[in-house]
Order: sequence, then C-alpha cells, then structure tokens
Amino acid sequence: MRHPSPTVVLILSTGEIRRITPGGYASRFACGEAISLNQRGREPDAEVYCEDCAIQGSFDVPSRYNDETTSSPKYLGQSDISVTPALAVVLSKASERNLKTEVCDQRTAYIDGRPCQAIKSKWFENYPGCRAMTMYMPRNNFADFLIYVPDGHDVVYIVPRGKITHDTGWSESALEPYKDTWHLLKETAPALFERRAEALSRQLRRVIEEAEKRSLPYELIPTKRGLSRSSYRTYMQRRILIKARRCAIYTASLLTDRNQAWDGAVFQAPTDDWPEILLYILDDDNGGDIYVVPREHFTSETSLSLDSSRIYDFKNAWCVLDGVDPTSWKQMAEYRRRMPSEG
Repeated sequence: MRHPSPTVVLILSTGEIRRITPGGYASRFACGEAISLNQRGREPDAEVYCEDCAIQGSFDVPSRYNDETTSSPKYLGQSDISVTPALAVVLSKASERNLKTEVCDQRTAYIDGRPCQAIKSKWFENYPGCRAMTMYMPRNNFADFLIYVPDGHDVVYIVPRGKITHDTGWSESALEPYKDTWHLLKETAPALFERRAEALSRQLRRVIEEAEKRSLPYELIPTKRGLSRSSYRTYMQRRILIKARRCAIYTASLLTDRNQAWDGAVFQAPTDDWPEILLYILDDDNGGDIYVVPREHFTSETSLSLDSSRIYDFKNAWCVLDGVDPTSWKQMAEYRRRMPSEG
C-alpha cells in the first residue's frame, strides 16, 4: 500500500539517519523501500520512510518529528510526560466518557485499565474512488488496543491488537465498525489481543506460492534494516528474484465504477530502474491472477480493461522470465516445444 506522505527520512545501512532533500533522488522512492545511494548501484545501502513512519518508528531524527511533543498537554500530574497530539485527542475523548486514564509515555496510556497506544494516521486515496487510512503496526507488544487518530479529524478508531499484523491501510468501510468503539475496552477474548506479525506480506506469499507451484527458483531479498535492527520483516515485501530476474510486485486494483461494461484495473509503473519484470497481482475474489510483464511495457501508471491486448496475454505468463513475448504466436510455439510442461 502506497503511503500518501512524501519520504522524509533516510536511514543508512551504517545506522546514520539523515533528512531527505525535497525533490532529490531519495525523495522519489516509496516509504519503506531500500535504495542504493549510488544511482547506478544495484546493492541497496539505505532505506526511506515517510513522516508517519518516522514518527511512529521513533527514529532519532533531530527535526520537527521529535519537537511535536514539546507543546503538548500533560496529564495526571506527571510533569515529566508530554503526550503526542494523537494521545491528547484520545485522552480527551476518554475523559468525556468518564474513563479512568493513566499515562505511561508520550504515545501510550492505560484507559479503563487496558493498555492502549495512540497512533497518528492519515486518510488518502490509493486510487480514484478508494479512500483508505494508514495503519501503522507498533513494533512493541505493550498495547492491547491500537487507537488510530486521523490527522485533522475529531474521531478515533479503536482496533484490538490482534487485528493488525503489519503496516497497512484500511478502507473506510473496513474501519467503520471500529469508529469510536469504546465498548471494545471491555472485551477479554484472547484471540483479539494476540500479538501477531506477518513476516511476509500477502502479496509476497502469493508470488512465492505461484513460483513454488511452477518449480521456479526464487530468492528473497533481505532488508538492511532487518539485518541491523529488530524488525518483524527482514525481507523486502515488494521485490523478489525469480530465476535470477529482478521482479517488483504490485497490486492491480480493480476499478470501482460499476457502470462500465468491462472489468478494468489500475497498473502502476515503477519509479526506479531496479526491476526487470513487473508482477501485478489482480485484487479480486478469485485467488488473484498474476500478470507477468516486462519492465519496459509500462512507463507510467495506466488503467486498462482486462481484455485489452496490452495486458490480456500477460496473465500468468511466466514465460516472460525466459524472455518470451506471450503476444508472439511464433515465440510461444517455440517455448511450448522446449518446455511442454509450461506455457
């Protein structure tokens, strides 16, 4: 899921943290992406993060991120604890409901006796017609409840910890059942509060499943942060090597306009030169076909009918890994003669 905020923090493999110059080379990449500071290099030596992850990840950046707590209110006479604006909103709403609160630190508190963490969030449109909110998963195990506070909105979403297994984004409809649901603080079912973290994203697991089914050799790519820090994800989630080809993974989101006479999807384009192959997983209810496309096929984000000649023949066309053009009858015939078990 793409984050709406621009990337602002650069973490080097050495552990050094820098701010990103707006409009610079590093600012072109998505949050959480490992990059090479040498623009012609292939080995990643840094990672970039957006504002939300810089704040929630508590990166020690000498900037306005850590300054956001300096003018925040203090609670329960604990003069040494200033809270974030998100926690201030949560405590105010808890007070309106006469719930007992006890502040632990700038982001966490016991509310009605339950450990909670307030998390700043943002609404964004991932693609036209789909409004979603960023959902950060804390790396610690303190909170039973994650209380998301969208920036600029006087509302909170109270989500049991067991519902969140990775950084993600939820649509408005998915979040609605958790809007101002303070009664959930009374829940005690253990399954709701199980601390779970998915080491591999659903998209990456889907690609691995398909590669294993077809006996295609693959290799996961470790992240620099996973090697040097405590992280629940030690591998890149949107990159994988299959048959030694550099593959980038995307979700092809179905268009939501029900008035159109054809099924269509949004196909994103990479913003860097790393991938050789683009893997688009169709976001539908039928298991998710994978469109295997050469890097040069898409130079910009586009919307296509799934019956379009530009994409139709690339559905599950793993022959592209061997340099075969699935739109060429001659190449496909030769490919099937060489590898009768594939196609």
